[in-house]
Amino acid sequence: MKSLEKAYAEVTKLEPLEDDSDDRNNIARLHRMAGLMYMHLTGVMYASGIEPDTDCWREIEVPTDGKMIPQTRFNSLLAQDMVPVTAQDWAYDLGVCLGQKAREEGALLRLYRGYTTDGNLRDYIGTYAYNGTFISICEASFSIEQITNVCDRLYRREMLQADIKTDDKLQSYVHGLLGIIQAIRYAREWGTLDRATKGRYREAVIADLVAGEEELERKKISVVLGHRHEKIVKARKDLAKLYEQFGVCILLDAFWNPSICYADGKTGRSITFTSMVAIALKTPPREMPHKSMEFFVELMDIIGGPVRDYVFDFVDNRTSAGQTV
Repeated sequence: MKSLEKAYAEVTKLEPLEDDSDDRNNIARLHRMAGLMYMHLTGVMYASGIEPDTDCWREIEVPTDGKMIPQTRFNSLLAQDMVPVTAQDWAYDLGVCLGQKAREEGALLRLYRGYTTDGNLRDYIGTYAYNGTFISICEASFSIEQITNVCDRLYRREMLQADIKTDDKLQSYVHGLLGIIQAIRYAREWGTLDRATKGRYREAVIADLVAGEEELERKKISVVLGHRHEKIVKARKDLAKLYEQFGVCILLDAFWNPSICYADGKTGRSITFTSMVAIALKTPPREMPHKSMEFFVELMDIIGGPVRDYVFDFVDNRTSAGQTV
C-alpha cells in the first residue's frame, strides 16, 4: 500500500501532455493495463475468500520540498503592493543574482506591477552609447592606448570599466530578449504545422542530434530527446500565451527566455512554477496606471541599431509612446 501511495504522490506531480504528444497512446495503454490488473486481483481475492478492502485511501500529502502549493504561492504574490517597476528598479535588477524562488516570484510579480518611467532610464544604465554589440567596447579599449597624456589615459580607463559593466548587463538582457522572441515565433510557427509534419520535423531534429552514435544507443537517446522536445515546445507555447496576455512586460524581463534544452532537459524552474504560470494565464493583469510601452520604447531607443528595429518589427511597430501594453 505504501508503494502505491508513493506512486500516486509522484503521479500528482505530472504535467499535462501536449496535444500532439506521442505519449498519449502509451498512457492509454497503461490505463487499460491498470484496469485489467484491478479486475484480475479482485477475482483472485474473491476466489481466495479474502474480503475486499473497504477502507478509503487517506488523502495523499504530495511532497513539495517545503514549498507552498502553486495557488497559495500565487495568491501570496498578488497580495503584495502592485507598485509599477521604475527605471531604477529595472537597472538594479539587471545585476542582481537571486535564488530560483526569488527569481520566479519576482518575474511573475513584475508582470502584474507593470513598468513606469520618467524618461530617466539612461541615468541608471549609464551614459555609455550601447549599440547592441561589444565592438564599440573593444574599439574604445584599443583607442585608449593612443592617448598621450597619462592622466587622460587613467581617466578613460576608469570610464571604460563602468562602460564594460553596462555593456555586460545590457548584452545579457539583449540575449534574453532575442531568445524570448525566437521562442515565441517558434511556438507560433509550430502551431501552423499538422501532426504529421510535426512528427517528421521532430524525427529530423533528433536524427541530427544523435548522428554518430551506435544504433542501439541512438534508439535510447532518441526516446529521451523526443520527450525533451515536447517539453521545449510546451515551454515556448506557454511563453507565447504569456506574451499575448502581458505584452511587452514579457519582453522587458530576460527571465522569461526559456532555459530548457536538449542537453539535459532541465527547465530551470521549480516544480510548482509551471502550475503558477497556468494560474497566471487565467488571471489577467489588473487595470493599473502604468507606462510599460513607454518604458519599453525608451529602453529600445537606448539599445538602438538593428536590435531595436528587429524588436519593433516583432511587436508590430507599436512604437507610440502613449500606448500601454
